[in-house]
Amino acid sequence: MIYIGGTMYKIIFSDIDRTLAVNGVITDENIKAIRDYVSLGNKFVLVSGRTINYTSNISKKVGASNYIICNNGSVVYDYLNKKIIYENKIKRETLLGIFNIAKKYDARCIFGGTDITYTNKIKYKDLELEI
Repeated sequence: MIYIGGTMYKIIFSDIDRTLAVNGVITDENIKAIRDYVSLGNKFVLVSGRTINYTSNISKKVGASNYIICNNGSVVYDYLNKKIIYENKIKRETLLGIFNIAKKYDARCIFGGTDITYTNKIKYKDLELEI
């Protein structure tokens, strides 16, 4: 349970990829369960390693909370009020150093920004979820 503005809520946090979505699909059964849970006054918060835009869109489509946790936990965002509640950024110099090490060892490196994902290589097609 969690208190928000003095009101106590039951809350569930769920990852998207390979948890809520299996093989890139969130089933109608899962969507109905989320909506039924939320209709009882509970909170269902999506958590993802993906960007604000991606996680917000999925949250809206399944009827989850307007609060999301994304970018591997580095951002907590309220998409209804378009407000970042919490963020923990990696310094630009650190990111450049990691990219240089990845380049040296011919390794793939992926970082999520607020609304975009950066990578030094693309080795697979990023599948979008079907809802």
